[in-house]
Amino acid sequence: MNQSQLICCILDIGELLLTSGAEISRVEDTILRICRSYQFERCDVHAINSSIILTGQLPGALPETQLRRIYSFKTNLNTVQSVNELSRYICQNTPDIELIQQRLEAIRSEKGYGAWVMHLAYAVVASSFSLFFGGRAAECLLSAVSAVVICFLGRQLQAVGINKMVQSFLLSAACTVIAVMSCWIIPNLDYDKIIIGNIMLLIPGLAFCNGLRDLIVGDTISGGLSLSEALLSALAIAFGFAIVWMPMRILL
Repeated sequence: MNQSQLICCILDIGELLLTSGAEISRVEDTILRICRSYQFERCDVHAINSSIILTGQLPGALPETQLRRIYSFKTNLNTVQSVNELSRYICQNTPDIELIQQRLEAIRSEKGYGAWVMHLAYAVVASSFSLFFGGRAAECLLSAVSAVVICFLGRQLQAVGINKMVQSFLLSAACTVIAVMSCWIIPNLDYDKIIIGNIMLLIPGLAFCNGLRDLIVGDTISGGLSLSEALLSALAIAFGFAIVWMPMRILL
């Protein structure tokens, strides 16, 4: 079996896990288990949020190191589950590289949720949070409407490759504008109940939880990076809200 191709294929698996929202410990553990199943004499892996480095050595071959740079993320826990199932199959059966690549391509080609499902989910979640924090029917409805707008804008910003922090800032500012303008048009609305339902959609909960989990298992660097990313996203959300709300509140 070609060592270079096998290491590249294993890195494909790790990359797909990392870019789909898996924690660092899961990525490293999956790579190590696959390498052991192929009887690597030497296997060292180091993963952080932006890269994966793998050094492997098959019996009778020289050690080889490959690096995979990670540029973008798209959270999809269905993909994480599918790759986990594939990794278990690989560890049990050690298939050829061609079969692994075919299975990976099938996972990549899986269709996610459609746009209308995402818009509906955003509306339901935003209105639920608005209701939870004391919003009335009107605030819940407007929170759902603004969530649909946020979902649409978020998909457009992601499509053109806008930085994640900038996305959080712009989306937070947009939902604040919608809430404040709604209060201008419809009297006696509680705009903070509208805003909070949409702000909760932007909170980087996955990055925060993954960061804590990585810290707990001893991955200090990757855990610190994930927590820093969550903190910066939270600050971007706060600034997006403040930069719109502070001047507009005078007119309320």
